[in-house]
Amino acid sequence: MAPDRCRLQLGGLAELITDKAVGQKDRDLPYVGLEHMAQDSPILLGTASSDDSISTNSIFQPGDVLFGKLRPNLRKSLQVTFPGYCSTDILVLRARPSTCPAFVAKVLQRAEVFREAVRTAEGTKMPRTSWGRLKAFAVFFPPLPEQRRIAEILNTVDAAIQQTDALIAKLNQMKAGLLHDLLTRGLDEHGHLRDPAARPKQFKKSPLGSVPEEWEVLDFGTVVSVLYRYPTYYGIRYAERGVPEIRGELILDDGTLESRSELYRYVSEETAAGFPKVRVEPGDFVMSVRGTLGKIAIVPRHLTGAVITANLIRIQFRQSMILPRWARHFLLSRMFQDMLDLKTSATTIKTVQAPMLNSIPLARPSVEEQSRIADILDAHDARIRAEEACRDKLKQLKEGLMNDLLAGRVRVRATEEATA
Repeated sequence: MAPDRCRLQLGGLAELITDKAVGQKDRDLPYVGLEHMAQDSPILLGTASSDDSISTNSIFQPGDVLFGKLRPNLRKSLQVTFPGYCSTDILVLRARPSTCPAFVAKVLQRAEVFREAVRTAEGTKMPRTSWGRLKAFAVFFPPLPEQRRIAEILNTVDAAIQQTDALIAKLNQMKAGLLHDLLTRGLDEHGHLRDPAARPKQFKKSPLGSVPEEWEVLDFGTVVSVLYRYPTYYGIRYAERGVPEIRGELILDDGTLESRSELYRYVSEETAAGFPKVRVEPGDFVMSVRGTLGKIAIVPRHLTGAVITANLIRIQFRQSMILPRWARHFLLSRMFQDMLDLKTSATTIKTVQAPMLNSIPLARPSVEEQSRIADILDAHDARIRAEEACRDKLKQLKEGLMNDLLAGRVRVRATEEATA
């Protein structure tokens, strides 16, 4: 049967459940708010106690789909496996008896359904869609055995994505612990972590606590050769091409800068030439020091000569003392970020002035030990990036499958016996 002949309105696939709980609720059942639903992913991030919500709540049952009607552009939709309560800003939708609940859940996660939800939303600041407007939207509706097979395929990919996400989260937790140990204990001549309990004489007391005996404890200002705040130019004119301008939003969480050139703005060479101290070099760091503090990135070679803009600071370490590879891990560490937070000025917008950084203490291993520490941490980062790339490929695969299978462009064969 042709896809255009296998179409049904959403209201034919699912019905809106309007059961409500007012006042006293069952304490054994959880509460789900919009904040517990992942954006653009069928993942439940957590739940709260039903006692935490004193307002009227909707009631859901296992197998129901929770669809965020408030700000539908956030694409929040998932199928639950347990009973509970949820915000009234969430539509509770239940598959009709003639449909496969898992298939209905996948349909309600399609990009085209979210687009229709956005189109039918009302309100400017807090737009909301409604089932009354959304249920008339027509979607591909194959026979029940095919619905089940499509759901099975997509659930398999979802499971692989979730397993990879769990592995990435575990690796990041391991990295945090490993980073703390390497920045406080370092590596002995055999490449093993030093053990302060087994060999206390290898350690000394410092303002940072116990650190290896041979490490120098220095102020941040003694290991940098350039520490310069953003320029004070105004009325700058941008050009289609020229010198790239590095902004805070271009700094990524892993300590790198955005590689997509179309996200950068450009200033003329004449403008950049007037502010030589903010023109970065390979191996320099840029760091946000106003508003969102402590986002850092190392400057790659292709951005040589780029300028930094408001809310950033340029840091260049003395490479005879500090290796940029080690510095990246140090600057991203919880230890440094906590010390940076203590240096903020008491204003409505958190700010760190360049001189404030100079007094932050730093325990410096030898350059050779810094290199060995960075090797371990870089290898761990490479493992995380490999898993993230695998996860991204799975997401691309899922997107392609959803576009093909849920639109009927690719049909799957399934028998009632094989899928029942």
